[in-house]
Amino acid sequence: MVIDNSASQNLNCEALPVIALDALSGMHIGKRSRISIFTLGSPVSSWEPVKAIDMAAPRKGGSMFGGSFTDELKKACAGFAQVDSSSIFRALQVAVEHLRGEGCGEAGVPCKLVIESDGEENVTRAFYAPAGGEGKGVPSINNTGIRVIWCGYAVTDGGGAPRGERTNALLTRWRAAFTEPSNVTFKPFCAGTGPTRNAAIKGARNAR
Repeated sequence: MVIDNSASQNLNCEALPVIALDALSGMHIGKRSRISIFTLGSPVSSWEPVKAIDMAAPRKGGSMFGGSFTDELKKACAGFAQVDSSSIFRALQVAVEHLRGEGCGEAGVPCKLVIESDGEENVTRAFYAPAGGEGKGVPSINNTGIRVIWCGYAVTDGGGAPRGERTNALLTRWRAAFTEPSNVTFKPFCAGTGPTRNAAIKGARNAR
């Protein structure tokens, strides 16, 4: 997972376990399955993302909604430092490289990358170059064999001008940044956030 912890987002640590469990839904969780969460980089890290969480994925037959998993995620989330800029592109590159290092994209190794972000990249300026035009020199994100779910693009701090059609153009540019755009899905809200936040959290608690 990649969590946007920039100033343009309202980090919701209560919802993070719900987002994580939603990301694991439909996945085969084995003994070696893991969940990793990256936060955005900052000048302190030379814009390299921070691997904030790397832990065993909860087994469905055990404590899938157990308190220990939920508590660990919330505790780690409380330590996520807010950053002033959004180096989203680099965070996605590193997250995908990490998944590939774990065998993702190879036959029989199903993997999923979940991104919670409004998509407003402002560090890798070349990202906004037209796809297929001046943007030919922009490195792409190789998601071959990796399912990508991007959620939360409609969740912002409420500042600035109306996004409107600019949001559609932004999502189109992000989709074009992946080598397998057909394997990328965009959702305006993540599980446990937005209009359905209370219902999603209540559902997770009832399932414990």
